[in-house]
Amino acid sequence: MALFDHACWWRDVAIASLEARAMPYRIAYSSQSVSGVIAAVEAGMAVGLLGRSSLHSDLAVAGDILGFGSTPASKLVMAGSGSAETEPQAAMKEAIRVAFLTTA
Repeated sequence: MALFDHACWWRDVAIASLEARAMPYRIAYSSQSVSGVIAAVEAGMAVGLLGRSSLHSDLAVAGDILGFGSTPASKLVMAGSGSAETEPQAAMKEAIRVAFLTTA
């Protein structure tokens, strides 16, 4: 498995899912970043738990094919300071929204 570092709840979810299915696993790689997990998966050294927004044409959802079930949805919350939103802030918020809603 290629997983995020210990401070990430996605790591806990992946391990709990594997253990609930009594699937043997070994953590081959840990990273603090999405790009690190993707690099390990692309190199063929592991499978990893990634958000659909991180997938691209060279990656596929293993899911039931390898005996993995679904995992909880991850939600991104954007919050502001409460003051009136400026045009650059609105543009940045929309760019983030589009990036996370776009799936491969």
